[in-house]
Amino acid sequence: MVAMVGLGVFLGAGGGAIDAGLNTYAATQFSPRTMNWLHACSVSARRSGQR
Repeated sequence: MVAMVGLGVFLGAGGGAIDAGLNTYAATQFSPRTMNWLHACSVSARRSGQR
């Protein structure tokens, strides 16, 4: 049980780090308008069940 919790924390932190890195890259490479569209598409895809 402890190993599963530890693994979940480890994988969650890894996913968060990748997400933060991609957001930072996109923010430095694209305009604020494009970033708004990327976030809007991301939210609508999550709500529709896609990833």
